Amino acid sequence: MFNVTVTPVSGFNQSVALTCTGAPVKTTCTLMPTSVTPDGTNPINSQVTVTSMGMLPSVPAQHLPPSNRQIVLFASGLALLAMVCDARRLRTRIGLAGAMLVVFAVAGCGGSGGGPVTATLTLTGTSGTVTHSTTVALTIAK
Repeated sequence: MFNVTVTPVSGFNQSVALTCTGAPVKTTCTLMPTSVTPDGTNPINSQVTVTSMGMLPSVPAQHLPPSNRQIVLFASGLALLAMVCDARRLRTRIGLAGAMLVVFAVAGCGGSGGGPVTATLTLTGTSGTVTHSTTVALTIAK
């Protein structure tokens, strides 16, 4: 929620209709009030509210290079694999194989399910044939 301000210039005192476009999928952008009339001197505000209606679409996560932690864990898993092949007792092999699977599973973790949803809202004020617009960057963290 934030305010948009209409500031009169040179005594302007006509009604200004306000609109908001560009909201992401499954969100709405509303203004309250949708029309303001400045008194010719003082700025007047309208409140902008962006509301989510359920789960937002997922933004694909960027594939990052493996972290140092992931590289060390993967190398440890390979070392455990070599030990499994070299072990003679069945219990030792089973224990090392289990440890290897856990290490590989932990090494594979670390990605995110998607990034924040971003959009550019366009707020427009219209009075008669005169129109003024401004844009607002919107980021919705998941």
